[in-house]
Amino acid sequence: MAESIGTVSGNFPSIHFAIIDAIGTDSKGNDLKHANVVGLLFKEQEAGALVGTIAASWRGQRRARREEHDRSIGGIKDPAG
Repeated sequence: MAESIGTVSGNFPSIHFAIIDAIGTDSKGNDLKHANVVGLLFKEQEAGALVGTIAASWRGQRRARREEHDRSIGGIKDPAG
């Protein structure tokens, strides 16, 4: 994903991009330092706190729709893949 953001952000310099837990890179993993890319880097525990904050802020909306469950989807690239 970081390489894709690096490529696309170079092709569209007037559009701003954000990527979670990464930076825009080239195919060798070098930071391209594009001014239109912000890498949002979190410590492991901060990501959980962020999801909890988002879930709490949506609670009123979920109650209005009579939903009872919180949801969170996360993923990593499978190194064995």
